[in-house]
Amino acid sequence: MKTLISTIGLGLFALSGCVHVNVTEDVYAEAIDAEFDPDIAAIEAVVLDYYDGQGEASLERLQRAFHPDASMFGVMTNEDGESYLRVWPKMSEVIVNWAGNENPPGAGRDGEVLSIEIVDERLAVVTFRYADRFYDAFTMVKLDGEWKIAAKTFVRQ
Repeated sequence: MKTLISTIGLGLFALSGCVHVNVTEDVYAEAIDAEFDPDIAAIEAVVLDYYDGQGEASLERLQRAFHPDASMFGVMTNEDGESYLRVWPKMSEVIVNWAGNENPPGAGRDGEVLSIEIVDERLAVVTFRYADRFYDAFTMVKLDGEWKIAAKTFVRQ
């Protein structure tokens, strides 16, 4: 009987040792840091500057989001229902028009980042949904440590 109790006691001790995990604050902090990507955070901030900058008619936020030489492309539909590509080669002129909107829609509209793919440390592609009106694809570049939208392509829904 003494052997049986000792065996059960050792088995429980061994079992408790198997499930016990000693997590220190340092290990926990490393796990959190492993999940945080400063490039993802910076890219999301740029997209927010674009989206809320347009919603608020904020030239400052729009200029912060777009590279000065950025361009925009849109898949449009003509009167005959045929699709064509419209090109705005100077995004700087477009954002001045957006910022001049006297009745902007406001921030906090329905929009979300659908995906972010960082190709390398200088290039990323982001897809974004704006309500049920548009899908955007942003080509982003990292220059001098800052992410900027180099090209915006959109399709209407």
